[in-house]
Amino acid sequence: MLRELKRSPWARVLYVAPSPALGLHVIQWLVIRLASEQDLNSWVHRVGLLHSPYEAPVWPSVSSGKIVCSAQGVQAGLGQFTLAIVDEAHAVFRSDAAYGCLQEINYEKLLLCSDDSQSSAVEQAYPSWPDIQKVNLREVVRSTKRIVAGSAAFRLDTNMATGMATALSTDGPPLKSFIFSLKEPSRRFEEYAKQILMALWHVVHTFPGTSLHKRVAVLAPDDHFCLKLQPLLQQRLKDEMPHRNLSLMDFKESLSSLPEQLQAAGPEPKEHLILDSMGNAEGLEQLVVICVGLDAPIRSSSVDLETRAQLYKALTRAQMLSIIVNEHVEGGWLEFLGTSGALLPFLFGGFLIEAENLQKGYPYH
Repeated sequence: MLRELKRSPWARVLYVAPSPALGLHVIQWLVIRLASEQDLNSWVHRVGLLHSPYEAPVWPSVSSGKIVCSAQGVQAGLGQFTLAIVDEAHAVFRSDAAYGCLQEINYEKLLLCSDDSQSSAVEQAYPSWPDIQKVNLREVVRSTKRIVAGSAAFRLDTNMATGMATALSTDGPPLKSFIFSLKEPSRRFEEYAKQILMALWHVVHTFPGTSLHKRVAVLAPDDHFCLKLQPLLQQRLKDEMPHRNLSLMDFKESLSSLPEQLQAAGPEPKEHLILDSMGNAEGLEQLVVICVGLDAPIRSSSVDLETRAQLYKALTRAQMLSIIVNEHVEGGWLEFLGTSGALLPFLFGGFLIEAENLQKGYPYH
């Protein structure tokens, strides 16, 4: 993207992604690398963002430390793009998805970024590009070895010997789980808030002295879950961690603000924690991810694909530590993998031998 923008002052790039948050993340990435430029918006204005339902692009600009998107930007309209990037293409080109204006895009170059293991659809309906070159990436630089190996239990493909990626990061701390019995269904979200606080204390003890600001994401199955959980969790943060100025926000709100190092010094900021749905977490990452309420009973149906994809995506959003917080689900994925021993090495240690066997395609012991 940056190379294409630098080649010509008239070059335009279209970035396509399922959610607005991922587009904002890319603009942040661009701004950080162009921070020394005097006229920053002359670069940013040439990047169009297109997200679901893919009806029309929006055009970003930077003002007062914020990224603001408008449908009436200086480059408004589709027109011709030097480069079109479709990120999380497995989610964009689902067979049941509406493509909006995607088929009307004119571009000189096209780049698709996809991971079928994150898809909840059996297959994708990619348009036919006869000359497209396929490149398989097998090295993971984002997540620890424990996260990569632990998430493999939820991969869509069954060929572990060829499908397993190689993690180049450190071993990292063991994955952690907080599985609880829900005795009072009417207090479901109160119990989740309580368990999430326990998970946060685990994070504090695992990384002592580390600020949690924009480093922890609590990922829930959908927006309704977030809406019910948010006020209860915010109150618990205030009551049980009063010495820390913790506040919840979603990915879009968080990524609309430029990183602190690019803004003028101000009052001591709050420590912002992310609370958002899995649909808004596509392609994003955090130092620590707390996966909340994602398990479901195994039904041998399309719902199973959705559950597996959600758990896999949630675990692999983490760079250093993944934590599972879930009510006990009878016949669920976590119960099955826990009792079969598939998750135990990753949740409670004993990692190295099991991970090496997994990458070689050997069964668990």
